[in-house]
Amino acid sequence: MADGFSFSHLMIDIHRHLAAGRVGQQIVAVSSLVFAITCIIGLILWWPLRGRTLARTLKRGQALDWHNALGLVAVLPLIIMAITGITFTWGQHVWPLVEGIQGSPTQQTRPFVVAPEHVEKLPIDPIMEKALLLMADAQWTGFQPSNRDTAVHAFFFSADGQNLRLFIDPYTGQEIKPSGEAPSGPFSWYRRNFGRLHTFGACGFIAELIWGLLSGAGGILVITGAWVSVKRWRRGNG
Repeated sequence: MADGFSFSHLMIDIHRHLAAGRVGQQIVAVSSLVFAITCIIGLILWWPLRGRTLARTLKRGQALDWHNALGLVAVLPLIIMAITGITFTWGQHVWPLVEGIQGSPTQQTRPFVVAPEHVEKLPIDPIMEKALLLMADAQWTGFQPSNRDTAVHAFFFSADGQNLRLFIDPYTGQEIKPSGEAPSGPFSWYRRNFGRLHTFGACGFIAELIWGLLSGAGGILVITGAWVSVKRWRRGNG
């Protein structure tokens, strides 16, 4: 293997953007959206047949029966995984939309600084080191540097499934807390917790393992759904 190769990092890269950068990330997001819509449509189609789904599966065991039974168990978790995954990619478009629906911000407003006269911004390296030290127990997920005189450095972290932000004054290197109370409302709650919902990472190993196994049901549903469709197509053309 090449120096620095990590199988786990490769799997994460494939999962997030097919190891294809921004283009792959968009493909994953569109696929997740299509999958979520397909799950909802499948639930609607299943509803008239909802009686004795599991009993029919154990008795007949046909592909459609297994497809319906597995979908009954996994459809809600799969929809949650798909929607939260889309949020990671399209958050910059999603949040303004839901804030318009909610009528209020979904998170605290980013602070700003008053640029002192004749003072240069500090080098980024020591500020980066301080941010990582302050959030040593969290995973660093992103960074947005100060790109204006009054803008702060913004660091993004993940801990226990929650998305956290840390703001640093570019002139003094001190942490700046957002002013005001954290916004309330359903979309504010979702913004704080969608990372946790995506992986169930803060709910213990057993819950995370079950959530991971349920994610594999998505692939099985696709295969069984395709098989049922092919069989129907062949019967219709036979």
